[in-house]
Amino acid sequence: MDVVSPYAPLEGYKLVVAPSLNVLPKDLADHLADYVRNGGHLVLGPRSGMKDEFNSLLPQRQPGFLADALGGRVEQYYALEKDFPASGSWGLGNVSIWAEQLKTLSPDDEVLLKYGKSNGCSTVSQQ
Repeated sequence: MDVVSPYAPLEGYKLVVAPSLNVLPKDLADHLADYVRNGGHLVLGPRSGMKDEFNSLLPQRQPGFLADALGGRVEQYYALEKDFPASGSWGLGNVSIWAEQLKTLSPDDEVLLKYGKSNGCSTVSQQ
């Protein structure tokens, strides 16, 4: 595992995890989108791509400038009162702090995990 600048060359990595990209300048989004278009796998954390480099809310839904490259967007996000389950082809787990209701942009997109019932919601991830 390496910890690198988000602007670092990424072509040597199969997977990049970017957990805290609430502020996402357009040039950084383009860099990450190029990485994805060239076969890389990018994992974002909650509320990524919400603001531009001036800390201003973007007019488009999260993940902002990365929505097309990632094939989905955030419909809603929730602050959680307590943990609740998530499961799918990647396994089982519990979610805490934030949950996001996602919408895929293509019928070919694959949803790997879905949220279970909690906090009055039946699911907060949809295909």
